[in-house]
Amino acid sequence: LAFPRVKVFAMLVARLGRLLRHEHPILSAAQAPSVMQARWTHRKLDVILIKDIQDRGLAGDVLSVAPGFGRNYLVNNKLAVYATPINREKYKKTMPEEEQEKILALWKRLREAKKLKKMQVTVKRDLITVKDKETIKPVTQREVAAAIQSKHKIRVPPTNLLLPEMQALGTYEVMLFHPDPVKQEEMEMYKLTLHVKARE
Repeated sequence: LAFPRVKVFAMLVARLGRLLRHEHPILSAAQAPSVMQARWTHRKLDVILIKDIQDRGLAGDVLSVAPGFGRNYLVNNKLAVYATPINREKYKKTMPEEEQEKILALWKRLREAKKLKKMQVTVKRDLITVKDKETIKPVTQREVAAAIQSKHKIRVPPTNLLLPEMQALGTYEVMLFHPDPVKQEEMEMYKLTLHVKARE
């Protein structure tokens, strides 16, 4: 009775191997086990980008990703190849460091612009009483700029902020003039939401 069980198991393993080679026709028999292992043990799969992908990496970068994402998205869409020894040599990064830095800086500015478009900032204030009426000290441009940098890690010159008149706690709209992420010589206007809350 033991023999049929062993035979059935061997057939299942062979079937799995055929399916794996069919799914990955560019893999050799020697490479297939490593992909099988990554698939069934949830390990990361190393791929080499062959195109720049914003916020993920530049062509030539080696990424460790989930096997499904690596195969089904990056490799199938010809954005990456498997990080075999041959591919590591073939797709070695050739872009000068200066150009790489420019692209990474652009991606950073684009991320910042995306944040600014829906940014909310909070400034806290002590309530004061003036002529039997509760009010607050004016919120300054410097305070708002500091709050933006503290929470969102974006530096903005205080003078680029246009604040409304604020005499009470509440929610206000603030205008920010910030360099365009692509055409840095041009300024773009962003509407930020400012929450003025009581200091506890």
